[in-house]
Amino acid sequence: MDEATHRPRLAKNGAGPTDMTAALKDELCGVRTAHHSVRVAEVSTLLRFAGELRLDAGTVIIEAEVDRGTVADRLRNEISELFGSHGQVRAMRHATETTPGRYVVRFAHHGARLARQCGLVDHGGRPTRGLPARIVGGTTTDSEAIVRGAFLAAGDLFAPRRSTAAIICPSFESSLAVAGAARRLDVATKTPTQDADSSRHQVLVRDPAAISTLLTRIGAPETVAVWNRRRAEGERHRLLAPLTNFDNANQRRAHQSALVTAARVRRAFEILGEDIPDHLAAIGRLRIDRPGATIDELGRSSDPPISKDTASGRLRRLLATADTHALATGVADTASAVTPEVVARLSDTP
Repeated sequence: MDEATHRPRLAKNGAGPTDMTAALKDELCGVRTAHHSVRVAEVSTLLRFAGELRLDAGTVIIEAEVDRGTVADRLRNEISELFGSHGQVRAMRHATETTPGRYVVRFAHHGARLARQCGLVDHGGRPTRGLPARIVGGTTTDSEAIVRGAFLAAGDLFAPRRSTAAIICPSFESSLAVAGAARRLDVATKTPTQDADSSRHQVLVRDPAAISTLLTRIGAPETVAVWNRRRAEGERHRLLAPLTNFDNANQRRAHQSALVTAARVRRAFEILGEDIPDHLAAIGRLRIDRPGATIDELGRSSDPPISKDTASGRLRRLLATADTHALATGVADTASAVTPEVVARLSDTP
């Protein structure tokens, strides 16, 4: 298929437009204006980006393929009111939450006249490579209509991870036209580049503030509000994720340390036997009974309750006393309790 009859690629295998894209297109379909030139700019762009011309028994037929039923209905109704050409909408596949729809709008009568009226062909009948000069050189509201029509035909809005608004263009010239229209709305886009593969001509806006400005200008303030909220939530999640991972790592290390201490306390009881002060024996038994508890929890479980620092200090004195006695008697100290089995348990700690 050549550039003049290129259609935007509809996503396959369930990888359709995001719910934000669907919401955007539905809201744009609610935009109403009485200005004739603005309406013509929108439908001409939509047809250029989503339509194709073909001959059937010598008759020029125009078909436009879109992914939303609301877009198909809007295109058919606008062309009927503007040019008197009546089209038919056929649903090839209805849109779902995970799969884009496939709707074809077909204009089988007076197709050649409609192609000229919408600027799909020039006065010599040759296919237009970009957009008609009278549309590109129109007012700023015409520029808004160009971008709106391009989004309705082949646009996507990504959030929150990819703050990007993208429009697939049928040709390099058409991408320049849309980028120029966005520039007239004070929105900078990624500069289109000539690509050997015409299906990869794109207009991209990646700055979040620019995306908000552009979508508001073309008539989608409600979608912008939702998009900004989701983007902010995604940014908060991105910032908090490292902190959560850090906390999890600290918790894991604290649990592993508690398991090692519990093993050493058992060995301390073996070394000292009954010769352990009551307050040290009490905290030691708590550590053995509750190997996964934090020092703070051990302190609160003591009778009477003690502070975290006091509980930690008593455990240190218990182990030090046992190690001193082990050195004096020539037996294995508390560190000998950290056996390969204990180490294996530490490796399995979640």
